[in-house]
Amino acid sequence: MRNGLKDLAADKRYDFVGKFTRLGYAEAYNDEAGYYYQPTILFLDVHDGQGNFVTDHVWVHYTEPFIKLNQLEEGDLVGFNAEVHSYKKGAGINKVTDYELVEIKDVVRKNNNDQSRPKVPSENKPLVGYVMERNRAFYEKAQRNVDEEYTQAYDQWLHPDDYSDATSYSDEDEDDSGLDPDLLAKLKQFSDDNLK
Repeated sequence: MRNGLKDLAADKRYDFVGKFTRLGYAEAYNDEAGYYYQPTILFLDVHDGQGNFVTDHVWVHYTEPFIKLNQLEEGDLVGFNAEVHSYKKGAGINKVTDYELVEIKDVVRKNNNDQSRPKVPSENKPLVGYVMERNRAFYEKAQRNVDEEYTQAYDQWLHPDDYSDATSYSDEDEDDSGLDPDLLAKLKQFSDDNLK
């Protein structure tokens, strides 16, 4: 549990600084898109705006304010403003309360504001593909999924001329799993209850 975050009042905004370590992805679900991957960022050694240690690590969603920084590199110090929310994680009777940072804004790179770094995709599918490609060796060694649909969307974003005659990707592709919508809803509820 992130005790330093626990001590901060919920639904208030706070300034934080963390050391960027790596990118990741998490499985998410919504009724429109079904299951999809959501890009994440891992920060270590997180402090509040007054320099007080808050937590050794926190994962946050890789959203537009971070995308505007262009490519992040290990060791970048990143400042941002966020709300603290509690959530339940674990399964069954082993659920515990933990804390996360959400509604992030006012993101800045503190130690190196080099805007000439390579851009990263702003749409979800190619952005997740970028994360998967950047971490491919790690994911393959850990036997985690590297989804070719996402990596191809990233390759298409990176090399659009190579795909000028191809069908484009879309974040709005409909769920074609063929699964019963009621079953998908139950899986979503199980995921929400047990996997966060």
